[in-house]
Amino acid sequence: MMIETARSQGTWCQSYHLTPAFARHSSGVVEIYADGFPKEWLKLYGDPAFRAFDPLPDQVIAQGRTMTWLEAKDEVLAKGNVPPQTVEYFEKSHAAGLVHGVAIPLYGPNYRNAYASYGFVDEVSIDDKRVRTLIAVASATHRRIVDFLNQPVDHHIALSNREREVLFGISRGHSNNEIASLLGISPETVSTYVKRLFAKLETRDRIGATIKGLKFGLIHV
Repeated sequence: MMIETARSQGTWCQSYHLTPAFARHSSGVVEIYADGFPKEWLKLYGDPAFRAFDPLPDQVIAQGRTMTWLEAKDEVLAKGNVPPQTVEYFEKSHAAGLVHGVAIPLYGPNYRNAYASYGFVDEVSIDDKRVRTLIAVASATHRRIVDFLNQPVDHHIALSNREREVLFGISRGHSNNEIASLLGISPETVSTYVKRLFAKLETRDRIGATIKGLKFGLIHV
């Protein structure tokens, strides 16, 4: 639901970062879901050494409020003594087209905090109705994810290689048609796999399948 809502509000990319308790929000242990970003940027951001100098997650979590990317960047630079790697991070994110967007802090029980980020083509304000919608949906989704993670794991779930591939496609926000194209199978076959996954994972939707897949170690994103 978070992906579909984001797209309906005019975003071109979005990410969700789930942080283990007491870890830095840009550390290598953060589980990250990303959709719509350029492949070159995903490869770059996938390097923990580079991601460690992304200051925005820690900045918005510490501030406790939604900020635009530009506002958060200005506040970070205004502090002074900024590491050159952080300056490089801003330069490369700008070159990748990541200029306008919003960063949303998300809080959960037992320090299960997270961070959501949404990119827009044009400049956006935190007072924008679209941003308020994203905040509400991201907050509700995060609470649901934490609820999933807090449920006890009481059984083993076995998936075939093809089921894992389809589940991974779901976790990347791909539609059935997109998954079919990537795997070289028909959309009808993908639909069958999706129904089978929902039954095995005891969920009724794609976000539930993704979170349970992550929790049970069936996929990694």
